Amino acid sequence: MPAFIAGFRGEWRWCSDAGEPSGTAGRPVLDVLERAGLVQVAVLVTRYFGGVKLGAAGLVRAYAGACAAAVQAAGPVTYRRGRRGRLELPYAAYGPVRAWLEEQAIAILDESFGTGVSLDLWVPEDLEAQVPAQARERSAGQASWQPGPWEYRAVEPA
Repeated sequence: MPAFIAGFRGEWRWCSDAGEPSGTAGRPVLDVLERAGLVQVAVLVTRYFGGVKLGAAGLVRAYAGACAAAVQAAGPVTYRRGRRGRLELPYAAYGPVRAWLEEQAIAILDESFGTGVSLDLWVPEDLEAQVPAQARERSAGQASWQPGPWEYRAVEPA
């Protein structure tokens, strides 16, 4: 019995009873996923025992319970949209800029040191406008931000 919710906003939903009595398998599993607020998820539940002995209500409890247990055990992950980019700055600004980036929980993906410092970053969408402004302020106008592509990354729960 499969069910899924796809799309970043959960715009596509589907379930199947896969031969079970109508409404006893796919719909209960899809309900569990919807109540949990999950998107980008697929579930496949296989039943080895029950059938007539469980009855319709027992099938609903069995399928929904299996899905709920799987969701709890899996520990859903939250993804946030952000932008990759490169921040170029002079050595004198490295300490203050890096401290600000760490304070904001901006991911520093790579650092390279040459004639200046280059930081490859992943910046959450809500902070993206602040990065060039804060870097310029902390570097006396010498830092430059080169924005890259948008991407989604897993974030730690708060």
